[in-house]
Amino acid sequence: MDYIRKQFTDIFDLSPEITLDLPLVMLVGQQRLYIENHKGITLYNPDEIKIRVKSGIITLTGKGLMIEDIKTENLSISGQIEGIFYDKG
Repeated sequence: MDYIRKQFTDIFDLSPEITLDLPLVMLVGQQRLYIENHKGITLYNPDEIKIRVKSGIITLTGKGLMIEDIKTENLSISGQIEGIFYDKG
């Protein structure tokens, strides 16, 4: 099924984050992070946040991290962002 979706995405020149349910991560300086297509939060504290996505876990490290807004498919995090890590496992 993913192969068919990828072909469809390529043929019609669509955004893969929409058709393949891939995460879209946008970092604004070191102060704000937006993630689309998340699947939930697995760890939350002021120094580390783990966000589940279709293909793994995105870990955000820093100081004073806070979830500003969370909706079904997107979220916004603020604070002093020091690292973003992607674990495909």
